[in-house]
Amino acid sequence: MKTIAKLFAGGLLAIVLVACSQQGADQAVDAAVTETAEEFVARVNEELRELGRELGAAGWVRATYITEDTAILSSLARERYAEWHSNTVDAALQFDDQELSPETRRAIDLLKLGTSLPAPKDAAKRRELTQIATELTGMYGAGKYCRSDGECISGTELEGLMQELRDYDDLLEL
Repeated sequence: MKTIAKLFAGGLLAIVLVACSQQGADQAVDAAVTETAEEFVARVNEELRELGRELGAAGWVRATYITEDTAILSSLARERYAEWHSNTVDAALQFDDQELSPETRRAIDLLKLGTSLPAPKDAAKRRELTQIATELTGMYGAGKYCRSDGECISGTELEGLMQELRDYDDLLEL
């Protein structure tokens, strides 16, 4: 019964995220037509603050509780950000040939370079990309190091040991 409730809650969250994402994309297109570069940067910074909170929360939950449910939530948040970032970069291109203050130019340039995981325009491919990225993050978080004697330790324990140990050979083994 709890699993059904979790799936229902996850599905409901997915519907809300998709609805908010579409509404946000429509607003971004409307705003991009009438705003100055400075207004664009201010709006983008505000949107990024909100998306950052969502991404941070989803990422923390995923890193803390590595389950299929948290993978779904994290992947949806990443997908929403990826779509927002792609649309925002496209909107920023309108300012490329304009004379802008150094601060505004820098903000727009940083936006265009602001991801190490550029998202495809195709929604299905973007979803697949975010699911793979989420899965890789979970694999990293769940990873363990197993010593030759069979003792396995988590990444967090490994980091703690490396902070405490001072013996070169022990550190080299870790």
